[in-house]
Amino acid sequence: MIVIGAADGDRRRRRQRWRSPRHLIQWLLLLPTLALADWQHAAVMVGESVITGDRSAQQLQGVGFWSHGDQDGWQVRGELLVALLQKPSQESALLLGVGPELMWSSADDRYRWSVGTAVTLVSRHRFQAIDYGGPLQFTSHLGLSRRLGDSTWRLQGRLQHTSNGGIYDPNPGLDTLIIGIGRELTTATR
Repeated sequence: MIVIGAADGDRRRRRQRWRSPRHLIQWLLLLPTLALADWQHAAVMVGESVITGDRSAQQLQGVGFWSHGDQDGWQVRGELLVALLQKPSQESALLLGVGPELMWSSADDRYRWSVGTAVTLVSRHRFQAIDYGGPLQFTSHLGLSRRLGDSTWRLQGRLQHTSNGGIYDPNPGLDTLIIGIGRELTTATR
């Protein structure tokens, strides 16, 4: 019983740590940027960890993009990533990332290829079977999307890597194959 009580107390302390003013301020610093953004695309995607030894995680994520110009099919976009990471042990974590993405569109905008990176904060980095090192992570991706007919809907896929970039020890990383569907929110296209 003493062990259970200590574990419950540890959980409460961890929850309270993420409710501290310092962490709240870090998360809220993103809001002015997001409020001013000209949102152009949103997507909901699901994925499962692949490649690395940690094959035991599922991820549900939403992404939103805002754009900063278009030149001959090339576009620099900002990305907001919000995700839920779920482990088989019923442990979970929230991820919040923001960063740039470089995207290229085919001439008819049917296909889009993208590469991007985001600074990512995680609400939990220690799980029963693995420790990702710390709350600050970096997420990079390679993506491909295809417009569905003449609609504003797109089928999307990405190979995504999240790790702490060696700033913490350990640094196991998480590679995830993600598929989903997205929709253009504005009519502004190439």
